Amino acid sequence: ATLLVIEPEQRRELLRLVPALDPTMSPPADDAAPAAMRARLIDAIATALIALAGDGALWVDDVHWIDELTLEALHHLAHRLARERRSAPRIVLTARGQELADRPEAHGALLKLERAHLLQRIELAPLGADLEAGPGQYAQLLRALSAALGACLGTPRSG
Repeated sequence: ATLLVIEPEQRRELLRLVPALDPTMSPPADDAAPAAMRARLIDAIATALIALAGDGALWVDDVHWIDELTLEALHHLAHRLARERRSAPRIVLTARGQELADRPEAHGALLKLERAHLLQRIELAPLGADLEAGPGQYAQLLRALSAALGACLGTPRSG
């Protein structure tokens, strides 16, 4: 139901990715230049993400693995939120440092956002090797993320 608030033309663009989104519609004809079609699709993706996240946050894990279209959509989304001066949704991206360094396209996309002051990097130390994988380790990670995100968003949080 959330995606039904999106304009019909943008929903039609999303049918390229999710044909079952609206069975009453068909995808747009491929009558435009490829660059124009891509730009419309990316804008439709950004609109859908804004609608789905609402006043909350959009969490994208393992950014170092995402494809080129998704990187482009995130870049467009961040610029659009800034241009529209929207405070929500917040975008939270996670990536492992070494894996990100091994993926120059993802690393470059994040650097561009950082240079445009649309990304705030929060470095987290690796979890202690002395901890066994389990609830204690995950609790430590959640405390670290909560503190870091709280500081970033201006809302201090405790454990």
